[in-house]
Amino acid sequence: MAIVTNFDDLQRLHQAAVVGGAKSRAWLEFAITMMDSFPNLYRTAKGMNERLETLQKDSDRYRWLTEHAYIGECFTEKGPILEVQNVEREVPIDDTVDAAIDAAMQKGGA
Repeated sequence: MAIVTNFDDLQRLHQAAVVGGAKSRAWLEFAITMMDSFPNLYRTAKGMNERLETLQKDSDRYRWLTEHAYIGECFTEKGPILEVQNVEREVPIDDTVDAAIDAAMQKGGA
């Protein structure tokens, strides 16, 4: 059987298997296809979960930032720097904006 990672195709195979019943040709085709396709489906789902987790973190950062703080420019002896402001203690952006927001969220309370 072929490896299928298109969920619409798998849904069609599944529906045919349900109609055909156990041990029908459609049922066997679906079972074999799922066995062959599972490793690729698992990798796809795992990657989607990781991307979804990243998007959720980004969403949480943005929501927190819009509700509790803002990115501001501060002038120092070394020149202008960006920092997360309007929290208990301003957090300089030394690494990445995401890292600074995460640090500010911890200090200022999320």
